[in-house]
Amino acid sequence: MNLTSTPKELKKYLASTEYLSRETIENFRRNSEQEERQKILSDKLESFIIERCPNCGAYGFYRWHFLGKLKHPDCRWSWYVKTGTYIRAKFKDAFSSVFSDVKQDVVGSGIAVHKGCFDVISDLAFSIASFFLVILPITIMLIPIQLFCRLTQPKPKNR
Repeated sequence: MNLTSTPKELKKYLASTEYLSRETIENFRRNSEQEERQKILSDKLESFIIERCPNCGAYGFYRWHFLGKLKHPDCRWSWYVKTGTYIRAKFKDAFSSVFSDVKQDVVGSGIAVHKGCFDVISDLAFSIASFFLVILPITIMLIPIQLFCRLTQPKPKNR
C-alpha cells in the first residue's frame, strides 16, 4: 500500500493493518503535503502504540487491542504491553472521555455553541458521574486481568 494514495484508501488501509514500520510513517509524513492526509494519519495512529516486537525486534507502530495486546504479523508473535503503559493509556482515555463531550459543547460549532450554561453544566455533571460510577471502576477492574495476561504470556522464541 502506498501511503500517498487517496484519503479514503488511506483510512481503509490504516483501519485494517496491525503493524506499520517507523520508516513507512516517516516516508508518508515527508511525502504528504495534504493537510487532510496528515489529519487522517494522526487520528488513526491513536489506536497504535510505538513498541518493539520482543520476538524479532522490529520497531514500529502496533495496533492496540483489548487489554493492551499487540500483534506483529511478520513474525506472527503477539504480546501484551507493560502494565504501566497499559495503566497510563487507560487513565488517559478515561479522563479524556469525561471532557470530550463538554469540550464539544463549549468549543464546538453549530447548534452546540448555542447551548445554555445549564446544559453545559449538566453535561459536565453527567460526564463526571459516569466517569466515577462506570468508567473508573471498569478501568481499575481490568488492570489485574491485564497484569495476569502479561505475566502468563509465552516468552519470545527468537531472542
